[in-house]
Amino acid sequence: PWIDQPAGLFLWCSLPDGVDAAEVARRALADNIVLAPGNAFSLSGTASRFLRFNVAQCTDERIFRVIEAAMARPS
Repeated sequence: PWIDQPAGLFLWCSLPDGVDAAEVARRALADNIVLAPGNAFSLSGTASRFLRFNVAQCTDERIFRVIEAAMARPS
């Protein structure tokens, strides 16, 4: 049987140099994909190249396409 858990498993994703996670998160939000930029979890503000998102509760199959498109758009 399948048990639906209220918790989740999170992925901490490193982005390529020069890609700002906050900008990727803003662009993904326009497609209704919610991502957390790494600096939301960094007291020193040194995680601007990282994204955090829940992969266990992710039911939107578009997530990786949306992230890829958000990273490809020019600033």
